[in-house]
Amino acid sequence: MDDTVRTRSGKRIFGGVLFIGILVGGGLGLIIGGSPEMQHVTLFDIVRLHPTSSSMALYGMAVTTVALSVFFGLVVLLSRMDQSKV
Repeated sequence: MDDTVRTRSGKRIFGGVLFIGILVGGGLGLIIGGSPEMQHVTLFDIVRLHPTSSSMALYGMAVTTVALSVFFGLVVLLSRMDQSKV
């Protein structure tokens, strides 16, 4: 029997969570964009989006990407700081 233990890289797990989060953000944008009561939405005060399903999916994916990337970046930074003190 082989007694080796399989391990997974944390980067692959973070990448998978990021990918799934982006898909969920886009899916929620599609659902919310179908509402007839939506007003115009601005993306980071740069781009003005009309409330269609596809533009709201883009908005949801962009916000999810930025938020999760910042969060995961902080996790990596704090992990490196913690390991340097050991």
